[in-house]
Amino acid sequence: MASSELVSVFFDELRQEGRPVVDGPGNIELESYLANYEGTSIFHSFGAVDKITGRYPLHMPTKIPKLTLYGICHDKNLGRTRYERLHFIGCTSVSLCIPALKLAVAEAKNGSDVLLYKNAVKTLAKVAPNDPDATEDADWVSTTIAAVTEETARLQKELKLHRRNMNQESIRLTYLFLGTHYERIGKSTLALEQFSLCRPESVTPKQLLSVHAMCVRVGFYMRDWHVAMSHISKMAGIAATIENLNNDEEAAIHVCMGLTHMNRGEYQESANAFLHVGLATQNSPYSGYASPNDIAVYGSLLSLAMMDREMLQEKVLGNPQFRSFLGIEPNLRKAIVAFVAGRYGLCLSILEDCRPDYLLDLYLSKHVNILYGKIRTKCIREYCRPFSKITIKSLQSVFGERDKSIIDELKTLIRQGHLQARINTIDGLVTSQPKSTTTDVLYLTAVRAMRFEDNLRNALRLIGLNIAELEPMLAASGTSEMDQVTKDSLRACFMGKKLGEGTNSHFDVRSSNRSAALGLGDVTESDGPSNRLGSQNMAVTLATLSASDTATSLATATAPVSDEDVKMSD
Repeated sequence: MASSELVSVFFDELRQEGRPVVDGPGNIELESYLANYEGTSIFHSFGAVDKITGRYPLHMPTKIPKLTLYGICHDKNLGRTRYERLHFIGCTSVSLCIPALKLAVAEAKNGSDVLLYKNAVKTLAKVAPNDPDATEDADWVSTTIAAVTEETARLQKELKLHRRNMNQESIRLTYLFLGTHYERIGKSTLALEQFSLCRPESVTPKQLLSVHAMCVRVGFYMRDWHVAMSHISKMAGIAATIENLNNDEEAAIHVCMGLTHMNRGEYQESANAFLHVGLATQNSPYSGYASPNDIAVYGSLLSLAMMDREMLQEKVLGNPQFRSFLGIEPNLRKAIVAFVAGRYGLCLSILEDCRPDYLLDLYLSKHVNILYGKIRTKCIREYCRPFSKITIKSLQSVFGERDKSIIDELKTLIRQGHLQARINTIDGLVTSQPKSTTTDVLYLTAVRAMRFEDNLRNALRLIGLNIAELEPMLAASGTSEMDQVTKDSLRACFMGKKLGEGTNSHFDVRSSNRSAALGLGDVTESDGPSNRLGSQNMAVTLATLSASDTATSLATATAPVSDEDVKMSD
């Protein structure tokens, strides 16, 4: 069977499993694409393909090199992001399948994870069984297993020695080296266990930050987003306590947080995290997870899906940090500008041209259709918002897709509550449904009634204090019991003052309105006993108010519902 037929069979099986498949060539150049990410090991990376053997030139690892703290923290070849992305592209793109899988085999062989290498060879053998890289290198496998076994025994022996000597710093470093060793050979569970044991031995915030960063990396390999988010949250808390934190470390924390939120389906939180990623002073400090191009793509798509036009203008286009990332991806910048300007058809067409490339991304692929659907729904809703009536023909011209009617899409949006409109297929119109203000008025009336009832209850308490000659306790009652307006008006009533004397005129008007609403008339000066009797009569009047009386009093004591109040309810 020819290689092309094997590729077709391979991708037919993937389609049946529900995996995304890209038939087009795409715009990815693998060599330049790989330069943005970290490798699998500290061995030399591969060069050009050997013309005689057809293989990539690799260095055989006769012995696993000893780990150093500097190497762990600064070696840009640690991690398996490059392999994972190559293998994913090989299993997603029809045109890039064989080249990507050949590079994945070379990348896996460049490390020390035997199972990773065997998996890459097995996948390549399905589409190109006659390729030289599709056959396992038995010598490399046996040599690597022996070197890994020797290094594991050495590290475990050192750990026992340091435990016997009770040297805390040596124990911490040995846990760190042993966890990194397990991470290299593909034993993620053991690596996470060693890093967890290293955490109690860490003292300084910098040490804790590095340990949690390694746990996050292992969580990404395991695709355990709960573990990753737990350690990222701890990293953010520790970073907040460190003065003069390196901008690169802070950027890496935001990148990891954004990726974790996105893979958990928390798109709003993910967008906010990516928008806070600052420019790096070094060359891609987060290259173990994403490249600057990836940050631009993730942040732009998530913002388009979750933010309105005003927020996009303020937080994306007006963000000086993220604007530099948008310069790397000019197409996305054009799409965001088009959406903010109301040119929704242009925005969707730009995004549709970039869809094949985004489907080849390791983390974004399974979210592309969801995000694109949210963006399209927003575009249709924003396009219809200014109009009370709009023709179906105009909607079809802007948002129409091949072999798909816009009417069916509008029906779905109306059923899901995303669009408040009715479809008139006879006249070819979509009529928007204005929101009824009756419910808003009733809601505001009920809120004001409850607020007025609370004021009346507080008034009864003050009346009781004045009748019992406990006026000095009025100051100790606090402002949380009732508003200052009611206190001033009641104090004026019970101290025999006319409304307007020693009080604010704004308070006087409201106090007189309340007195009129209660049927008490104007408050005038009077002698002490008669004033006391008036207070008792007022208390009886207030105490006998029922819920219906409160609603009736509300009609005269409060101002009519204004347009501003209705806007607030929206």
